[in-house]
Parts: sequence; structure tokens; C-alpha cells
Amino acid sequence: MLRISKLADYACILMAYLGRQNIPLSAVEISTATHLQLPTVRKLLKALNKAGLLKASRGVQGGYQLVKPLKGIMLLAIIEAVDGPIAVTSCAQVKHSCDISQHCPNQANWLSINRVVRDALAHMPVGY
Repeated sequence: MLRISKLADYACILMAYLGRQNIPLSAVEISTATHLQLPTVRKLLKALNKAGLLKASRGVQGGYQLVKPLKGIMLLAIIEAVDGPIAVTSCAQVKHSCDISQHCPNQANWLSINRVVRDALAHMPVGY
């Protein structure tokens, strides 16, 4: 089964929430509003900030904000910030180690499917 991780799903919820706000918010405020556990929110904020999807500011007026409008942030960027590159099979990964990849009759199909999934996520904005 193809499945997006729970953390990636939560990251999408978090980003959709932040996209509806006009001010920086603290991890505690985000946790309370989204009903996600504070340690989870902190972990996700760190990953999303590292990926360049959020900006963090310190101080009394500090907090987390999106780096660009929500409609410009695609699901692929969020998922990959949390889970890493999308790959439906090991041969669809950038660095794969499959002993039979040169003889696999399905490798081209898996690569095509992976491309379709990535393209769909790359064109789907979060929160819409």
C-alpha cells in the first residue's frame, strides 16, 4: 500500500493552519490550535524550517510563518521535508540497491508510476 506517513500528514495540517494566519505563531499556539502534540509540532517545525518552507523569528513578536503564500506551497515539498524523497519502490529511489534491477520487467512501470505520483503532489497546493 502506498501511504504518506502520519508525520507528513500532520505537517500538511500544520502548514495549512499557518497559511491562514497573518502573524508569527509559537509552537505552543500552533499545537493548541491544530490539536497536535507539542513535541510533534516542534519536530515538524524544525524539519519544515530546515527545508526552507517556514521562517522562524525570535523574541516577543517571534514565531513561525510560511515563507510564501499557501497556494505556492505544494504537498510534495512538505512530504519530502518530513519523509524524504517519494519512492513507490526501492528502484524509484535516487540511490537504490536492487540486485535484479537490470533484469526487472516492471522497473519502467514503477518509475512511471512514481513520476505520476510525484507530479501530482508537485502540482497540488496544501490546504485546498
